[in-house]
Amino acid sequence: IEQGSGSIFDFALESDKNSELSLFSKMMNRIPPKSLLLADDLYNCFAIFDLLKQQKVDIIVPGKRVRNYKVKQTIGNGDEIVEIKKIADPKWLSERKVKSDTLRMRRIAYKSTKDENKELVLYSSLTDPSITKEEIIMKYASRWDIEINIREIKTIMDINIVRSKSVDTAYKEVLAAL
Repeated sequence: IEQGSGSIFDFALESDKNSELSLFSKMMNRIPPKSLLLADDLYNCFAIFDLLKQQKVDIIVPGKRVRNYKVKQTIGNGDEIVEIKKIADPKWLSERKVKSDTLRMRRIAYKSTKDENKELVLYSSLTDPSITKEEIIMKYASRWDIEINIREIKTIMDINIVRSKSVDTAYKEVLAAL
């Protein structure tokens, strides 16, 4: 979903036996360079970061999992440029290959607005220090609009579950609903 317009940019269908990351890795090359992807924690993985970097696409994802990193530069309080290392190529990665062994990412830590005792973390490929920590946090927070659009499309257009059995008719069912 494109954030500004709410229009559907792209979609793909796959059996529930395949992982979302495998499906996304096949769609990824259709994202135009200089785009900004706002994704959930599932996409917080080295392979996604590297593949998007190869395409010149930026990303902001939450860092809910513990990640090993080395601080390379401190921009401000809770705002750092970090180096992360590749551990292994994931099983879902088949068509494209990770080229880097290390990546520089921006790690932003901030307090939750709902619970002052809870620290939230974002990782982003936006490493330009002229982009403020607050701008990145606000951009990620606006991601909720996209989630609402997806829920509305699934619910209002009754395509939460695709009932077709073949790939061809499944695509036709979704396209007809849209």
